[in-house]
Amino acid sequence: MKGERPLVSVVMPYRDASGTLDEAAASILSQEGVELELIAVDDGSRDDGAERMRALAGRDARVVCVRGEGRGIAPALTRGLEASRGPVVARMDADDVALPGRLARQVEALAGDARLGAVGTRVETLGPCGEGMRLYVAWQNALVEPGDHARELFVEAPLCHPSVALRREALEAVGGWREAPWPEDYDLWFRLDAAGWHLAKVPEVLLLWRQRPGSLT
Repeated sequence: MKGERPLVSVVMPYRDASGTLDEAAASILSQEGVELELIAVDDGSRDDGAERMRALAGRDARVVCVRGEGRGIAPALTRGLEASRGPVVARMDADDVALPGRLARQVEALAGDARLGAVGTRVETLGPCGEGMRLYVAWQNALVEPGDHARELFVEAPLCHPSVALRREALEAVGGWREAPWPEDYDLWFRLDAAGWHLAKVPEVLLLWRQRPGSLT
């Protein structure tokens, strides 16, 4: 696998996530129908997460361990992107769960529309979730077609970041992820839209999105 170019590179930054890291990684590595690599970016973990990922890489050649600088998610994603090789770059968080068929359905969507720069999925929350988050997820899940996302882009971020797969060509054309005084994912959606790329969603729940007190979202 190391010598072959995968179709999908899944970039998963993590920091002190040993309690959920194994499940998140396993949910990606069990995806069927696509050649993939998992770029696991250690962004300054103080637990045994990095050791777990190195052990996993020893058992599965699709896992690539990358050491980040502990500067936060945008720089960690950039490090992961630099280490990745696939023409499709997917996101994953270390506390979420990708459901079967996620990556195959996203690859199919990107292949079917050359204008698509990013395609997410519908999501279901895991863990404690307040009324505001429930309403936000319901609003996100109702947006499916490119026109839906373009129309609602200035309301809130229309895609759940860890559910997304991106066309590398589009991601690199707008400068990838960048640090900003606002959320790095929303910043990316605006830049993709401004550059003429479309955003869309697979109309299926294909990611379990974990919520917890103190999360960035």
